[in-house]
Amino acid sequence: APVNRDHGRAADTSDHSCCACAHTPARASVSQMIPETPPSPVPAHKTAHKALLAATLGYAMDGFDLLILGFLLDPIAQDFGVSRVAASALVSWTLFGALIGGVLFGVMSDHYGRVRVLTWSILVFAGFTGLCAFAQNYEQLLVYRTLAGLGLGGEFGLGMALVARNHHPTGTISTRTIVFR
Repeated sequence: APVNRDHGRAADTSDHSCCACAHTPARASVSQMIPETPPSPVPAHKTAHKALLAATLGYAMDGFDLLILGFLLDPIAQDFGVSRVAASALVSWTLFGALIGGVLFGVMSDHYGRVRVLTWSILVFAGFTGLCAFAQNYEQLLVYRTLAGLGLGGEFGLGMALVARNHHPTGTISTRTIVFR
């Protein structure tokens, strides 16, 4: 038999399973390889509404936290003896932490599941926000706010992902309107 130089073995026109040429038998489509998900015991619309309510409440609390921080910048600057610009950096570092947290918790959710990682991000946000009350100096407060921002970013991204996953495509526009208003 002639030697096929590309494959390094005897050429056989009936079996080309080692390559993706025209003689390769038909392969299974992607939809055939994905297992069907069993039906959920909870109706889909109830899950969707719970996800939307939880995400909306989470966004409201996070927004309230940042709003209150903005109002407290002058008292924080006075208590810790720093300039207003330095106190304003707390907001910037919180949002920087949110950026990193969104990426970090997003990657973690691919491995451990969205709901579990969302719970972790909420605990990180709540824990470090609570620690802010016990900060003894500006540097501690800056670290606590940055770490609270990690949880904030995780909650933003994962909350949106859960809402988007659980809402029917026909309700997408109304869902976006409710979440972002």
